[in-house]
Formats: sequence, structure tokens, C-alpha cells
Amino acid sequence: MALQQILGNLIAEVEDAIGAAFVDDGGETVDIVCAGLTPYKMKIIAAYFGIYVKKVLKMSEESLLGTPKVIIVDEGNVRVYVAFLPDEYFLLLIQRRPAIQARAKEALTNAVKEIKEEFF
Repeated sequence: MALQQILGNLIAEVEDAIGAAFVDDGGETVDIVCAGLTPYKMKIIAAYFGIYVKKVLKMSEESLLGTPKVIIVDEGNVRVYVAFLPDEYFLLLIQRRPAIQARAKEALTNAVKEIKEEFF
């Protein structure tokens, strides 16, 4: 399944989702799907989260806590999900708040599984 299709399905399955991105280990956006944000804004958000992902991975390694699976950030009127993938890649999902978090996490888990099968 193509990456665009995986991201598109993720956006379609998550109520109030406004963007999804597949991001590489340097914080560069590999692919995005937008439904309420511009591609430029998605790329900026992904780049900033690339910095945070590096810090979280370093912290988890130093503290021997293991690699996190998902980080959820509530900020203002949006909720941002970061799902960790192999080789420091990650999947980013942005959802308007208030929204159903459980459904978003389920769809994100399914998308991560599809991406791992397809690309890793």
C-alpha cells in the first residue's frame, strides 16, 4: 500500500484529523496529507517534532526506559500524536480538540503497522 494511501486512510478514519505526516530521522517530511492545515504548516510542525523526538529518544535511552511507542501532546485546540517507527522515523497525526482519543490511537496503531510492513 502506498504511503499516501496509508496517510489518507488515517486522516479519513480519525474524526477531526487535520493532518498526518511520515517524517524521517532528520525531521524532514517524507510525505504528508492535509485536511485543514497547509502543507507548509505541516512541514514546520513535523520539523519541530523531529527535534522533540530526538530528545525523547535520547532521554529514554539514557534512562533505560526503552523506546516509547506514542507521545500525545495537547496544545490549545489541537492534539498531536507522535508514533515512533524504526530508525528514528515517526508518524505524526494532528487532530482538533476536543476529539475521541481512543479512536485516533487505534487508527494510528493500524497505520504504524502498515508502514512497518511496507517500508521497514
